[in-house]
Amino acid sequence: MSVFTVSAICLVALVYSTMFIIARKGRWLFVFPFTMVLVQYYLYFRHMEASAKTVLADLSIGLSVIIYFLAFFWGFSLLSEPYVTKTANKYFLLPEPLRHHIMSRLQFYIVILSVLFLVFYWRWRIQLYGSFTNAALSMYSRFSEIEDTRLNISGRLSMLLYQATSIFLSYRFFQVVIGKKHQVFGFIDFICAVLLMTSIATTGIRGRTFFIPSMLIYAVFIAYALQGQVQIRFKSRMYAVLLCCLGVVLVMTLSSIRGIRYDSFDEFVNDFNNENLFQGLYHVLLIGESEKHSGPKTPADIVAQSMDMYGNNVPFLGLYYTPYTIIANPVPRALWDSKPMGFGRMFVLEYYGLEDSKHSVGAGTFGEGYAAYGYVGGIAYTILFATLVGMATRFCVSLLKNAVFSIEHWIFALHFLKMSILFVRGDMLSAWAQTVYPLVVTIMCLFTINLVYYTTLRRRRAY
Repeated sequence: MSVFTVSAICLVALVYSTMFIIARKGRWLFVFPFTMVLVQYYLYFRHMEASAKTVLADLSIGLSVIIYFLAFFWGFSLLSEPYVTKTANKYFLLPEPLRHHIMSRLQFYIVILSVLFLVFYWRWRIQLYGSFTNAALSMYSRFSEIEDTRLNISGRLSMLLYQATSIFLSYRFFQVVIGKKHQVFGFIDFICAVLLMTSIATTGIRGRTFFIPSMLIYAVFIAYALQGQVQIRFKSRMYAVLLCCLGVVLVMTLSSIRGIRYDSFDEFVNDFNNENLFQGLYHVLLIGESEKHSGPKTPADIVAQSMDMYGNNVPFLGLYYTPYTIIANPVPRALWDSKPMGFGRMFVLEYYGLEDSKHSVGAGTFGEGYAAYGYVGGIAYTILFATLVGMATRFCVSLLKNAVFSIEHWIFALHFLKMSILFVRGDMLSAWAQTVYPLVVTIMCLFTINLVYYTTLRRRRAY
């Protein structure tokens, strides 16, 4: 039986009180990233299955919510807006001629990036699963027996291309929303978005599948926070609505067929016809997991299981375990076979008694910290990562103020927004890999572009 948690009540109270304070001060731009953090917390920790540890875990999660948002506001206040703006203008900007070139030819680059993504993505999936049919039907049974470093590189490159294209699409839509003249989110953009979404759905990951529609929704909220109004042409609005509907259908489908491996297209069609897709959507929105899934269903359940396991049947991982895994993670496992795994995979191994697994789970900052060193670890991890999320939110808010004039600010703002969201659920190593690594790669690319551009310019002037 599933029960409503104290943390959910705390979150509802926090939403109303915070929105009242912010509304009176008129800081609407801050509302957007902060609301996304609240929504993520509510989705993952609003209920848990009744067990012997339910009450204790519930109270612990409720306390961690309060600590999390206190540390979040503290981290947000550590950085001043002038400092963030100065840093962004120094490190996050392209040369003016190059920026103008990209912004004036944005649709062209969207098409190029989409083609590159499709080539690298399907090449990776076909090699991984042996055929196009197997790759297209992999869904949630997405792990192959093939282990190849080159394939992993191709997969990571395709994911980077997917994110880059999605961000470019969202910025193009953002220009439409704020009323930029001669900007239309048109048929070509729509086709590119559909190809990306339907391709990425084969991974079975609902978050990635709905990433593009969510980016378009973000663009509307951000534009309203910046200008207090939204201007979307009818054609652009219809394409955006169609993409959101496609995203919902894909998410419903993935949720309804969760955990099933198909050997033929006929099997997929039969199961698709027999399954209740609305039941799948119900599980996504209200429960979070399919009934076919066994074991802990939500991060709140995993917190309860962690409190039951670690320190009793299983020793604590160690207070510095997660920071250690983050530092060690860039080293390839081929060079370091005993490289430590993240908490998510360690929990799966301990809980199910497995020797190896590629599956991972999240328990939030408190659950992962508790597995590391009990209540001390839970509170320490909550303060540490909530402070980091608060600082990322400060960067996000400050960068968005200049996003109308600079695509670089838009790109980095979304990077920091993603950081704010993913650290809510965890595991922390996975969140770090999905946010900090792409951020570092983007900064390095930007630095390289600036270096090459200004070096070439100086040489031309010398002649």
